[in-house]
Order: sequence, then C-alpha cells, then structure tokens
Amino acid sequence: MASGEKTLESIANRIMDLDHIIDRNKRNVTFEDTINFVNSKKNSSTVSKTRSDIKKFREWLKIDGEDRDIENIDPKELDMYLSRFILTVRNTKNDEELEPSTIQGIISSIRRYLVDVDYSEDLTTSPHFKHTRNTLKAKAKDLKQKGLGTKRYRSDPFTNAEIETLYEKQLLGGSNPKALISTIWLNNTMHLGLRGRQEHVTMLWGDLELRKTNGTDVRQYLEFTERATETRKGLNDEPRMFKPKLWEEKDDPHCPVKMYLLYEKKQTNS
Repeated sequence: MASGEKTLESIANRIMDLDHIIDRNKRNVTFEDTINFVNSKKNSSTVSKTRSDIKKFREWLKIDGEDRDIENIDPKELDMYLSRFILTVRNTKNDEELEPSTIQGIISSIRRYLVDVDYSEDLTTSPHFKHTRNTLKAKAKDLKQKGLGTKRYRSDPFTNAEIETLYEKQLLGGSNPKALISTIWLNNTMHLGLRGRQEHVTMLWGDLELRKTNGTDVRQYLEFTERATETRKGLNDEPRMFKPKLWEEKDDPHCPVKMYLLYEKKQTNS
C-alpha cells in the first residue's frame, strides 16, 4: 500500500474512533446532567426570587421555633404555618403591610420550591392546603379594603396628544437617529406587544416580514414572528392566537410601517 493511501486510511480510522467517542459520550449522560441542564434553562430572575422568598419563609419559621426544612414538615403542619405566615408577614424595611400580589408571589415561590424537591402535596390543588388558599384570598380582600393592591405605581399609557408632542419636539420621528430608534421601540411596544428590554435586544432581521393585503385597497403591514425569550420560553407558555402586525397608515406622516422601512434603509446603508 502506498504511503498516501496509508495516511488516508489512518485519518479515516481516527475519524471513526472520534465518532465512536462522541456517540458514547452522548449516551453517558447522567441523571445529574439532566438536572443541571433543566436548571440552566430556568429564568434567572425567577430562580433568584424563589431563593429570596424561601429564605424569608425559613427565617419566619425559625423565629416561630421551627428548625426543620420546609420539605420535611408534614402537610397538615405546613398548612398551619403558611396560613399564619400569610397573616403576619410584613415588609422587613418599614414593617408595613405587603401588597396582595407580593404575598401571592411569595406563596408561588414556596410552591415552586416544593415541586422541585418532590413534596408529596401541591399547594394549589391539595385539600391539605385548602386553609392556606382560603387565608390567602381573605388576606388579599382585607388588604384591598385597606387601599392596597390598587397598582399605585402603575404606568399610565401615552395619550395621542402626548405622542404628537413628542413628534413635534423631534423626540420621535425620522429627523435624527435617536428619535428614529425611539419611534421603533415605541411602535414595537404598542403594536407588537414586546414587553421588556430583552425582547427588543434579541430581535433579529427577519422577525418582521413586510406583507400586503389582497384586493383593491392594498395595505402594507409588518408581521411579527415571535421567538423564545426570557419571558416567553415557547414550550409551556401560551402561544399567541395570532401573529402581531404593524399596519400601514397611508395618510399618517408617522406611519409605523414607513418609520420601520426608513430604519431598515438606514441600517442597510450604515
């Protein structure tokens, strides 16, 4: 056999050996590897909140004289502890009552933790925790009667007059790069339902596709194809019933489709 043929045969054998190693490594995934993989895909903010809320509940239990891990407390006792916790938990910084949604969030964190450790009962469905659920409802009603839970810090939507003022001041529109980017952000939020910074950052060219309607009165529109994000993973989350669209407004100088096409042109030329 010529030396060249021997070299090729040697390379082929190495490739086959490497394929066997890769295939064997794929099969040698441990159960711990699967757990680590699942944990790596969890929302980091949710993980952090769960850890914080569990710490809060553990500290409350310790003050009450209970040193056992939460998962080692039987359902009947845990139901009693949770009911009392709901009635007594307060803001540690100013000792004020918590918002109903905050207490609900803490209980949801405790539920997530118990699910992760394979606790025998589910807080939301088990009859053993019926009193906890009833206490949570009653506490929320009591707090709302006291004026809490009314979304005191909610953001009010822009009015048409306010938006027009922003265009007049050239804070929106196509007159300068900053205004154009702000316009694209506002349109994406208002018309496509993008909820946070991360969804804007992860958008790619091709997520918005320019289309036209059929018939005599042809209208252009941009159709948004949503991909998995931190807030919408794409598996257990409810899919949108329809794809969000940005519609052309022919008589509007601030037409969202026109603004997007201007932005696309500027990006292409830069």
